[in-house]
Amino acid sequence: MTELEQTRRIAEQIGDEGEIKPLSGGTSNAIFASSSFVYRIKRPHLVDEIDSPEREMLAVDLSMGCPCLPEVLYFDGRGNKAERRLDGITVSQKGVDEADFPAIIKAIEQLHAMPESEYRFDLVQRYWQYKDHSGIKGYISPFERNVMAYASHRIEQFPHRLSHNDLWGGNILIDGGQAKLIDLEFASTAPEVFDYLSFVEENGLTLGQAKSFFGLSGLKMDFDDFVLLTYALDIIWAYWALCRQ
Repeated sequence: MTELEQTRRIAEQIGDEGEIKPLSGGTSNAIFASSSFVYRIKRPHLVDEIDSPEREMLAVDLSMGCPCLPEVLYFDGRGNKAERRLDGITVSQKGVDEADFPAIIKAIEQLHAMPESEYRFDLVQRYWQYKDHSGIKGYISPFERNVMAYASHRIEQFPHRLSHNDLWGGNILIDGGQAKLIDLEFASTAPEVFDYLSFVEENGLTLGQAKSFFGLSGLKMDFDDFVLLTYALDIIWAYWALCRQ
């Protein structure tokens, strides 16, 4: 069965009679949409085994009713999903705008207020999972070793919250001064600083933008310390990208 056929079958189950068209697709997922719903068909990959459908489903259940998230209408054991389509434009399409920072921070805080998951977003586990599958074996530079050693200790000093953990611009919708978060594929309990680091690191903020965002975040740490921790995310997601090639 093709991905489009799988999507149409899910659409039939939720009563969606709209025209379904491809929206986007990558190595992890195929995305389709009608005028009212968005569908995700998973493309399983060995490196993603630590992000099981059960992990995401629990995050969906725990965050039900969270005002910054879309309503999920279908979720199966393979990770295929249907959710209500939200209005707005993604940060990736719109571009990073400091005027949106308060809304994005509010959305992060709303998610962080939800109950914690039994699953943990383990920085060290992900580092080794992605590195071991990246094709780069053996050598670790002193810089990489020092950054990861420091980050693994420092990040864990923050309170743990139910977190999104993948706040690149395509997962953030801006509409009428409000921000919505989509795609809980990596969502689980993590130190609260991680979502703030994720937004800065994954969206290529300038130093000035990063300072502005950090200043609004309320995080109790030095800005230089915050910047240093973004290097750990640079390393982790670089290995993740190599795994997907």
